[in-house]
Amino acid sequence: MLNRAIPKNTRRRYLLRGVVRCGTCGLAYCGSQGRDDVGWYRCTGQIVERGPIGGRCPGQSIRTDALEPLVWADIERWLRNPGDILDELDGRAEREAAGTIAVAESATLSRAIEGLEDQRRRAIALGVRGRLTDSELDAELDRITAERTELDRRVAALEPADALEVPSAAMDAIDDLRARLDAGLSDEQRHEIVALLTRIVIRTETATEGRRKSASATVEYRFPAVVQFSTVTGSSRP
Repeated sequence: MLNRAIPKNTRRRYLLRGVVRCGTCGLAYCGSQGRDDVGWYRCTGQIVERGPIGGRCPGQSIRTDALEPLVWADIERWLRNPGDILDELDGRAEREAAGTIAVAESATLSRAIEGLEDQRRRAIALGVRGRLTDSELDAELDRITAERTELDRRVAALEPADALEVPSAAMDAIDDLRARLDAGLSDEQRHEIVALLTRIVIRTETATEGRRKSASATVEYRFPAVVQFSTVTGSSRP
């Protein structure tokens, strides 16, 4: 079970920390402890007025147990059975599959870099408007720079599709992960895998008469699959 009962005074582990973004204001979601030991993911723009929109972000909070089990189940299923891409590791078919993965990874990294540039512009604008202190702005810009450096490194490491060799190292890594899955992963190890393979955007639908506002989670995996699902949940935080 991903969401075990959390004893009092024990810090909750949030599997998806650092990978969830708000589709309303673009800020990160953070883990937050609710009533009755229920964990939530909550837009940081709800906590303090710091996003590009006026006032606090209306983005919907979402329960950890509505999102975490689905994401981890998809990742574990792929790690245990990645399909033809790893079953046909010879000749042209393998190279074409590997090339497809490289192209998809490059596109994902490009979108992530564009997102960081948008975050940088928003942070600077907030600093100019006095919505962020100098120390808060410096911390945000440092975070963005560090993430951009890592993304640039990964882009540089991608080879052209026609130059790709049989990815034996990738197979070895996946075989190692399968062995770890069987032996049992720590919460931190699972988080590292999720952070490597996953990007999630939460979009909020405005409440209408007679209906509560709802949240839709789009989960993008950095392996050859994109899975979308929606969950409707009432937030304990207005």
